[in-house]
Amino acid sequence: MKVSAQCTIGDWSIDTASDPHTELNSISIKSARGAVDQIEIALYLKSPPSAGLLEQAIGAATDAIGGAIGLGGGGESAFTTDIRGNEIKDGDAISAKLTAGEVSAVAFSGEVLATDSGPGLTTINGASGAHRLATTRVNQVFENQAADRVIADLAKQAGATVGNLSASISYPYLVVDETRSVFDHIKALAMREGMECYFNADNKLTVESFSKTSPDHEFHYAIHILALETFISKPNATHTRVYTESPASTQGQKTWHWLTKDSSAFQSEAGSGVSLRAISDGAIRTKDAADQLSVNKHGAIKDLSTRGRLKLLGNPAVRVADAIEVLGMAKPELNGLFKVTAVEHRFSKHEGYVTWVEFSGQGGADAAGGLLGALGDLAGAVGF
Repeated sequence: MKVSAQCTIGDWSIDTASDPHTELNSISIKSARGAVDQIEIALYLKSPPSAGLLEQAIGAATDAIGGAIGLGGGGESAFTTDIRGNEIKDGDAISAKLTAGEVSAVAFSGEVLATDSGPGLTTINGASGAHRLATTRVNQVFENQAADRVIADLAKQAGATVGNLSASISYPYLVVDETRSVFDHIKALAMREGMECYFNADNKLTVESFSKTSPDHEFHYAIHILALETFISKPNATHTRVYTESPASTQGQKTWHWLTKDSSAFQSEAGSGVSLRAISDGAIRTKDAADQLSVNKHGAIKDLSTRGRLKLLGNPAVRVADAIEVLGMAKPELNGLFKVTAVEHRFSKHEGYVTWVEFSGQGGADAAGGLLGALGDLAGAVGF
């Protein structure tokens, strides 16, 4: 199986299929739901010709002056590096398209964040738009707004692009404060509705539910799979209870909270038993929203009780929130339908191209094979 990579950084681009002797040494791409996606591109760049004595003296004098005035008078620092005469700087667009056999797909889109240069090897690091969300903090109040509109507004303020936003709970009053990043607030909104929150390969924020009952990809033992490990345990809670801070469920959603002797009418529960996960959420002001949160969190806990890691021959088509099916493993608990929670692509001249996939879900044993799809939205909020 032939593998290749097409990379673009600013005005520089390369395709290893047509230029196998390129300076591109390796690519590492890490994508995960609820996290900042990252790319690392290592390049072997030849050093420019040594300057003559006069040029060295002028350069030393310039460096001394620059140091004395604080490298430009104390303004914002910026970094640049050079690839074949093309200047690469912070904020430049960066993308990578990977090919393995007949499968070809864009595996990452984002922007340059940092460089690490040595005499030969230069590493360029980039991140998805999640970096903008994670580094933005605002103080704002939203009144009578649906979650998708709140998310879109916060993403716009951070400078991130939005894709599909399926969140729909309406909030009579919602406070976004600077004690948490915009990304943390968005993930909290997604969690309440059991939604997946991630940036897709086009660098667009996506918030949607997972309800797949059939796989996007099938991986067979001894054909695609190089390594596999699965962790299965009892759920760490069998009972979820949600407390709201308002009796709005009986007095109407526009009412404000007040103290009450008996809060049972405003609670919501899923599951049963003494192994309890209790959640208090002041943003939830209706009984329906509380019911949704308790069911979603309960399903997320069950989903997390099965998780694992899979090493494959390079496959750029695997995405976060895809459904994968593992087939042909001798142990039945290793087969089944799972949800992709993270993907890592490693492409290098020395080791070829492999893809690591992290997953969760109820697909492990035959007896639980249909639960992942049957749960639908319940499997959406793991880890948040």
